[in-house]
Amino acid sequence: MLGGKGEFSAQAYLSSLYYVPLVILSSVASLLAGIPYAGTCLVTVIVVGVLIFQLMLSVRSLKIVHDLSSGRAFAALLLIPGIFVLIGLCIIIVLALMGPAIGNVLSNIITELGTPAP
Repeated sequence: MLGGKGEFSAQAYLSSLYYVPLVILSSVASLLAGIPYAGTCLVTVIVVGVLIFQLMLSVRSLKIVHDLSSGRAFAALLLIPGIFVLIGLCIIIVLALMGPAIGNVLSNIITELGTPAP
């Protein structure tokens, strides 16, 4: 869709080169959460740093494997999850707006079922 020319196997190989060590680093950092007060802050900083670094490496690997510009690689990385997040938010908003109306209908049905027929 964005003009990539690479193969999945090359993309998977490059991703595994940085993904596995970063997951191990995040897991080891979670052990620091047991330290009172400073542990949680330290883990949060490390995990956010690892996520940003992983995002940068993902963009670079997409850029190299598929011969894309940085902008197209970033778009390819975030386009599909972004679309799913927008669809999910739209569904949540629609359900939140329709909730009171659906509640009134169900309340009326329950009220009518509870009254005996003449």
